[in-house]
Amino acid sequence: MYIPTMGFITYVVLCGLVRGLKDNFNSDVLSSIITFALVCLVIETVVVKAALFTAGAVNTPTVDLMSLLGYKFFYLSLHIIFGLLLGRGRKPTGFIFTMLALALAVCCGFALWQALRRLARMQPSHGQECMTDMHSITIKALPVFQALVCWVLLPTWPAADLVPVLTVLKATVTKAATVLVTTAAAAAANSSVPGAA
Repeated sequence: MYIPTMGFITYVVLCGLVRGLKDNFNSDVLSSIITFALVCLVIETVVVKAALFTAGAVNTPTVDLMSLLGYKFFYLSLHIIFGLLLGRGRKPTGFIFTMLALALAVCCGFALWQALRRLARMQPSHGQECMTDMHSITIKALPVFQALVCWVLLPTWPAADLVPVLTVLKATVTKAATVLVTTAAAAAANSSVPGAA
């Protein structure tokens, strides 16, 4: 549960950062991101649990399944980090970003497929050997469904350039440095006055 939880927290913070880059950040943004992501995770868990139940894996633990599906937040966090680095704060484009995004989606789907294929709790129950073909098809289709959920969870990138933001940041830093120098000079002048104690 550690990696899915930390991936979820990182995902929420990075989505908040992307919203801040769009000048669209307020106090309700983080709670709306958390709510939307958790609702998507619960709906995805219910759909996957129902699909596995239909395929014969009637004893699939819900918490284990939610944990497996929560690993997507790690891949989404990497996707957003690569987008921020390669897009320099705006919508990332280009061949490299597209290949990285595709590779992350494939890795996310492959990891889910491996887990569903190998974990004993995700297999059809004894006495349901006729369901193995259906189970095989189901565990191959579920990573595609997870890729769609990941696409829904991706943030919208800011379209504008960061030049205005960088200009405001530079002006703020310059003003803060001026205030700091002025305050330090005044403090030095007050300490050098004889008789001032």
